[in-house]
Amino acid sequence: MNSHRRSDSAKPRYQLIAESLEEDIATGKYVVGGRLPSERELAKRMQASYLTVRQGVGELVKKGLVRREHGSGIHVLAQTAAPIIAIVFGPSLVDESAHFYRAMLKALQSEMAATPFVCRMYDGFNLAEAEASMVATPHLHLVKDTRNHPIKGVIAISLRDLKWLDIAPLRGVPQARFNEHDADVYLDRSVFVRSAMEFAVQNGRRKVVYICLRNQPSFRSELGELEATARRLAVPMPEVVLLEEVSPPVDVLAHEKVAQLALRWKEAGSVPDAIIVADDIATRGVAIALIKAGIDVPADMLLVNLANEGIVHHYGVNTVRYNISATEIAWKLLIVLEKRFRGQPANETFSIVGDWASNPTNAKTDRAQNARPTDKPCQGPLPAQSPAALP
Repeated sequence: MNSHRRSDSAKPRYQLIAESLEEDIATGKYVVGGRLPSERELAKRMQASYLTVRQGVGELVKKGLVRREHGSGIHVLAQTAAPIIAIVFGPSLVDESAHFYRAMLKALQSEMAATPFVCRMYDGFNLAEAEASMVATPHLHLVKDTRNHPIKGVIAISLRDLKWLDIAPLRGVPQARFNEHDADVYLDRSVFVRSAMEFAVQNGRRKVVYICLRNQPSFRSELGELEATARRLAVPMPEVVLLEEVSPPVDVLAHEKVAQLALRWKEAGSVPDAIIVADDIATRGVAIALIKAGIDVPADMLLVNLANEGIVHHYGVNTVRYNISATEIAWKLLIVLEKRFRGQPANETFSIVGDWASNPTNAKTDRAQNARPTDKPCQGPLPAQSPAALP
């Protein structure tokens, strides 16, 4: 007994306070979902200084037993709850066209399977913008989960409005972001534009149409690279078709645009040599329009598209794919998040470039098999292995 007292007396006061509060939580004095008294009230009850009590409560925060929330108090969390790494998607993953985002989620879940964290997905935040409020369904879902699970990190993917990263559960939590303003990891579409144009010209195609999405933050830089590359290769500036990607869906919109263009080409008696499409879903609509117009791909026209590695759409025509790896993006995001967990500098941004598929999609003809780039684009360094388990 005396030995126990001597052991306790050797401990810092804040640690004794933390242990006392932890015991009160374990015995049900403070229930899960409820709140502790304020730190000033605890200081008065325990006859300790406010700073000492705050340090003691901080120990419980580190263990994931409680969460401080400004203006709301100290909330008691489930003791057995695993901490969450929140994967916050702007787009909705239930959309038929969200193949790439679903592949990214699968890659992140796979990489994090050996960590002590729960990898939990929250999507549709871009759709919630229309509600102009913080009571949108994805937000409520996230807040509900934080009642029992502490959020230790956030990976944000294609959010149009960064206000969602400043909501109470996510504020101050280490974050890594892809493909939006001030992103840590971003898709370098300029490399795709340059590589696709060089490929088309290497294969004797000079009259090119370029189809891209207007709502991509990078679309102006894409067009700048398109013009610069055409000038350097001494070919005419490609005709640009901008898709709004609102309603109807992007593949339907691409089909309508190319069907209209095909009528114009037939009237003029001149068909472009190549179409470059900066979106795999849009490529589906383009391919159908070309089939209906009786344009033979690749005999009459070469079709080059930005695509997602491992996701093959059956377009009905031969396409040449420039693949983007969802796994590589997941690696880079976890590298950034791991550095921020450890308090290391993570100011470097990672640009993601693709690589040409070893075989064009649905390639069945000799001409399609020969229609491949002679040079691969420069590819950024890949990590030798996936990031170490997050702390």
